[in-house]
Amino acid sequence: MTETSPVEPQVSAQRPERGEAPRAVMPSQLTQRLVIMVSALALIALAHAHRPTIGESPEARVARRFNAQVSAGEAINVTLESRDGTRKTLADFRGQVVLLNFWASWCPPCLKEMPDLEALSKGMRGRPFSLIALSGDDSWEPVDRVFGGAEVSMKVFRDPSLKDKQHLRWGTEKLPETYVIDKEGRLRLRFINVQPWQDDELVSYLEWLADE
Repeated sequence: MTETSPVEPQVSAQRPERGEAPRAVMPSQLTQRLVIMVSALALIALAHAHRPTIGESPEARVARRFNAQVSAGEAINVTLESRDGTRKTLADFRGQVVLLNFWASWCPPCLKEMPDLEALSKGMRGRPFSLIALSGDDSWEPVDRVFGGAEVSMKVFRDPSLKDKQHLRWGTEKLPETYVIDKEGRLRLRFINVQPWQDDELVSYLEWLADE
């Protein structure tokens, strides 16, 4: 006799008969579906948040990503005192994109972002760009302690005014605060607090502005 393999019984999904109540979804299945739906909605919301809108400016995209403020108008001129006592003004940097950083040695958040600012300045070499770190300290001694005599790429200046510090004229009350100024001396962006200055999007924006 020829051996035959046992035939497995075939189970087919049965639809409920007319008038029969649909089967209830098990709690575990319901939870799984809810997790999938919530995850899908979160991904859609994230994609929408980073999607540029039609006609959106480069400044608007950066501002939305880093919670910055789009600025306009001519930058207020400030006096910059070098370590040797010579003075310049912000107007002397026309023709370059300027990243003006207001900071002080007694400000821990300011010190936290200094390495990223220095790395940004080094990375922008060869472009019409200057990173100005304007200290609100009343003397050079605390500034010197911060840098320890090391040579840096960014341009470090001190605010020579002992009273009515110049950053107050810009509306800056808390440090650090940083402004992007274009080659014509116009304000573009205002950043409040510490920023990831090595972020690809921030670097790409500054490169684009310098090469414009």
